[in-house]
Amino acid sequence: MNTVALIGRLTADPEVRYLDSGKAIAKFSLAISRTKEETDYFEVEAWEKTAEIIADYCKKGSQIGVTGSLLQQRWKDTTTGANRSKVVIRAARVELLSVKQEEQALDGQKVA
Repeated sequence: MNTVALIGRLTADPEVRYLDSGKAIAKFSLAISRTKEETDYFEVEAWEKTAEIIADYCKKGSQIGVTGSLLQQRWKDTTTGANRSKVVIRAARVELLSVKQEEQALDGQKVA
């Protein structure tokens, strides 16, 4: 079984790009507080419609829930020739947890 579920905040605006095939990919980092003094950071990637939703509705500080799987990416370092790897979370589902609060704040600014 390879399943992970996290709730955290984006550390920066998501980076979104489109491949030659037209598929969207969004990459972002998620900060998750373990304790008041300790925070863990995870790299996340989302594809296609999920990536487009993240691009449209999320920005630095947005709180989201991510359900997905762990993916180990491997490559050879071009400088040293050493084998390198990192673990990334591939999002299968993303829940926008702070969007409603942000919209209410914006609505309040428009009215004032």
